[in-house]
Amino acid sequence: PYAFEWITDMNTHGLIRPHHTNISLAYKIIDAILILSQYAIIKHLFGGSWHERDVVAILVSVILYYICGTANDLYCSWRVSTLNQELKRVWISWLMATMLLLLAAFAMRVLDEYPHIKIFLWVLTTPMVLSLWHILVRSLLREMRKRGYNTRRVAIIGRTAVGVRLAETI
Repeated sequence: PYAFEWITDMNTHGLIRPHHTNISLAYKIIDAILILSQYAIIKHLFGGSWHERDVVAILVSVILYYICGTANDLYCSWRVSTLNQELKRVWISWLMATMLLLLAAFAMRVLDEYPHIKIFLWVLTTPMVLSLWHILVRSLLREMRKRGYNTRRVAIIGRTAVGVRLAETI
């Protein structure tokens, strides 16, 4: 009976909406893991041992990315924006975060402690990986909607320019 109730609830109310907060948190955590992983991959490819400064750089970059992403509405509902808009927000948020990180490293005179090729590759490849992740999530959510999960019905009254734009948006 519990499984049946859950399936019935999921089909009538959607799977995503009741868990939006958890999904949003998971989205942010996976973004952070990807930033860390990309740094670790580049560090491994070029060799070298881990230092405290590496951990600090990753933590600061994740925090800055979260702040910049929030400021750019990166973590708003995926239905509000197109995939292109979301990917643009990913890149802008990452570039803002890394510019702030590099500016802070320069101001604290620690920029020379990091190999510039590693920094360049990390700054360049991380938004690519983040973009692929966001594309994957969008594709998964789109497939779920095609199968009837997490759909909503709306009625737009009036065939005005605003109504047409609203219909195109949703």
